[in-house]
Amino acid sequence: ANVSRRDQHLGFAVGNAGVWRLDLAWNEIPHNLSNKARSPYSARVPGVFGVPQAIVMPFKKLNTSAADAPRVLASDTVIAAYARSFARPLDFANQTNTGTVAFRYEGFEALDLSVGYTRRTKTGSRLGYGPIGDRPPRTLNIELAEPLDYRAGDLRMAAGFDGVRYQARIEYLFSDFANDVDELVWQKVYATPQAGATFDTWDRLIGAFGRRPLPPDNRSHNVTLTGGVNLPLDSRLAVSFSYGRLEQDERLVPYAFHADALATPTLPRATADAR
Repeated sequence: ANVSRRDQHLGFAVGNAGVWRLDLAWNEIPHNLSNKARSPYSARVPGVFGVPQAIVMPFKKLNTSAADAPRVLASDTVIAAYARSFARPLDFANQTNTGTVAFRYEGFEALDLSVGYTRRTKTGSRLGYGPIGDRPPRTLNIELAEPLDYRAGDLRMAAGFDGVRYQARIEYLFSDFANDVDELVWQKVYATPQAGATFDTWDRLIGAFGRRPLPPDNRSHNVTLTGGVNLPLDSRLAVSFSYGRLEQDERLVPYAFHADALATPTLPRATADAR
């Protein structure tokens, strides 16, 4: 269906009914999220967003009061003029491609075997966010075109026995996920730090850049064993056991790049206790 298009679907199956079957499939799904999106941000490298220039704020105060209303409105006018000058059209879409191969064999009496592998990629962008400000309620979220560069592989294997009185089945799932963009970094449009500094001084310190982690690379394993036995009086006993393990070793990411301005840049514990 729709061969050669971005939303194409291809499928192929062959086998002997009741004995074996082989399935192959390829599916492409586009998501066009917006054709009117605009942003002053552009990606310098994947996951790192900057602007042509920051907004020179005439009024640098976060903890405002009613008396500050005229200067806050004047700042809004400056921000609106900045958006008109620097907001540009943005490509805002992503593409998901999925390939699957699966094999099933039922030629043995009361026994069936199956194995399947699915490979999925997702590229493009989606709606993301980045907080600006020092802390709630003075923190707002800006919208960003978060980059997507995902690859995921799922391997499934299963064996089942269906006897007259006993039934058993074992399943194994291995999933491998990789993201080529580890974190999102964005320039704070309201911060105009001094040369060489990573923070701006308002009525409190404002980081010139923000950052947050994106989904990390990870691997997971899961084994499930189920069984059942028919009992007298039209009753049945069933048991199930499952074991799973998830692994990922990505490092933790700090909130912002202004550690040089913090009075206590480390955790509040003695160095000797931080081994």
